[in-house]
Amino acid sequence: MRYFVIILFLSISSVSFAQEQYYNEQFHFSLSIPNGWEYITYDELDDEQKEVINVASNHERVLLCLPEGADYFAPPFMRVRWSPTQDQSEQLFERIWTTPELMKAYKKKNEESIVHIQNAEGCIPDYWVDATYEGTDYNYDRAEHILTKIENLRKNGIGEIKIATLQILGNQRIVTVNFYLEGPQVEHVGEYLSEIKDSFYFDEGYGFGEDKGTNTSLTQKLLGNTWQGYLVWTIGVVIVYWLVRRKVYK
Repeated sequence: MRYFVIILFLSISSVSFAQEQYYNEQFHFSLSIPNGWEYITYDELDDEQKEVINVASNHERVLLCLPEGADYFAPPFMRVRWSPTQDQSEQLFERIWTTPELMKAYKKKNEESIVHIQNAEGCIPDYWVDATYEGTDYNYDRAEHILTKIENLRKNGIGEIKIATLQILGNQRIVTVNFYLEGPQVEHVGEYLSEIKDSFYFDEGYGFGEDKGTNTSLTQKLLGNTWQGYLVWTIGVVIVYWLVRRKVYK
């Protein structure tokens, strides 16, 4: 019993400090929140803050993540939004990378989106408005249906500014994750993108190319992708291990 209590304590400690998971039950996707960050849902915002978000994006459903204790919207911060897949389908992405005219138009649209973001007063620092746009790096992973892009800006006195984006296609929703980084934080842009890409998943049946409407697994329904779920599984494993040891050494 003593060993059981020790193992249980260590398990709870490890799970408590594990990376926090965000699970969207309505749209069936999950991703990790960076360690030391906190998230705010759209419904938690006041009217003024919602207006700021709406200026920068016409997607009402938004999840905001920023370092604990940081000023609101102070870089670095992350924005997650989701919209119907038909707005941006795999066929559109495929055509963009194989059609020079579409690629040129897509890049032009991104340049315009930077201006749009810079004009969203209160969404990013005012000093970003005068930053110089230096282009966008693209990568589309056809196997995983994920578009990665990093928009590069530069501001005198601050240095590099990066807006990194993941667009992940599902059969019912496309999830867009934006990171807004500046100064020393830009060095971590690759880490953040890899972290989200590796942790992200749609429930069974909701990933791109899967049959629509497939029910979530029983495990997901019961536990979700949360630290509480992992804690329950950990305790279960420890109890089984303890029972087996007890039987063996009885």
